[in-house]
Amino acid sequence: MAKFKKCRKCGHMAEISAKFCSECGGQQFSDMVAEYLPLYSEAQAAHLTPKGRKIYERAYAGDAEAMCEYGQLLRAGEEGADGDLSYAYEWFMCAARCGCAEGYYLAGMMQNNAEIIWSSLGGTPAEAAPLFAAGAKMGHARCMYMLGWYYLIGRGVKKNDFLAAKYLGDAVAAGDKEAMRAAAKCHLEGSHGFEHSPEKAEALYRKAGDIAGMYAAFRHAYLFGEGLPKDPAMAAKMGDKYLEELLRLYRTSKQKGVACSHAWSLGQEYLQRGDTETAVKWFRQAAADGDPMGTIELTKLHRT
Repeated sequence: MAKFKKCRKCGHMAEISAKFCSECGGQQFSDMVAEYLPLYSEAQAAHLTPKGRKIYERAYAGDAEAMCEYGQLLRAGEEGADGDLSYAYEWFMCAARCGCAEGYYLAGMMQNNAEIIWSSLGGTPAEAAPLFAAGAKMGHARCMYMLGWYYLIGRGVKKNDFLAAKYLGDAVAAGDKEAMRAAAKCHLEGSHGFEHSPEKAEALYRKAGDIAGMYAAFRHAYLFGEGLPKDPAMAAKMGDKYLEELLRLYRTSKQKGVACSHAWSLGQEYLQRGDTETAVKWFRQAAADGDPMGTIELTKLHRT
């Protein structure tokens, strides 16, 4: 596969080894190295929407953030892009090689999600781990979280509580909310090398803005004695607070997609409490709001 660079004078793409532009004879090239990418395609650009074409042009001009944006368009088949996962991955890797940590994260997630179409496995966590490690080294919060989570559960790497705590801690310091939730759970249980501290767990859940998740976690801890003494009364109290928070979230959510997920969670909660009729009501609401999980649950319950 060839590598390419762009002539600063006429914009023509030349192989990385070329000393002169074959189009205009220019000797000044951009620093961008587009590995595994085709030459600029006017035909491809013609299919893009104005927004998509603008991103495409910026990517070929050497803008690493635009490379990530165009890769996302390819991945999703949006703005006229053709939904080519292989080129999406290559654009992400090109962005990464141009010094963009987000490129490492997006490429890593494609490996993590088994979206690599030329691989019989579709990508593996073992191949994602070094990509997340490279992004984490550059200070990317989501890469830190993913690497910490990998070490926490032994996904793609050998389980290592020390490294899990390190990377999750770094991600928390960088403001990643998923890392806050993961660290909070570990603090509540006193697991994976984290200090046992329900107080720190509560503070992290609140900092992440996940009050419902906090009540659910504390209910579980009181119910099963995992990090807190078994206390059915306290478990019931936490459960009631969890239900109240879910209802509040549903009523105040301004985003339909988010609201329907809360409706599904309410259905699950009432189902767990043995109130099937109220659960069905919330699953129907979730389905009406556009959540396919609501329909799936109704089918399981043989309701419509």
